[in-house]
Amino acid sequence: MLHIKGNYYIQIKKETYILLVKTYDAELHRNIYEIIGKYSSMKAAFDAVIKEMVKKEVRQQDPVSLHEIVHIMRRKYKELYGQIGRCRMNYI
Repeated sequence: MLHIKGNYYIQIKKETYILLVKTYDAELHRNIYEIIGKYSSMKAAFDAVIKEMVKKEVRQQDPVSLHEIVHIMRRKYKELYGQIGRCRMNYI
């Protein structure tokens, strides 16, 4: 399993990349991994991570203009793809 950033992970099974988010289950009193989606390429999975991160940040803010959303998307792409370029992914 690859730790991408924050609570996001990618699990690789055969030729499928499964995007997971780590959350806490109050009923079970432990951390669990929820499946966000399944993708055929690593790039598609990384793009999905970015979209999820943008959604989360936009939800936390007051009304956001389209210009601000584009700025957030660019920042997240630079953060994630810059991190990959520096080989800072953690393998679990």
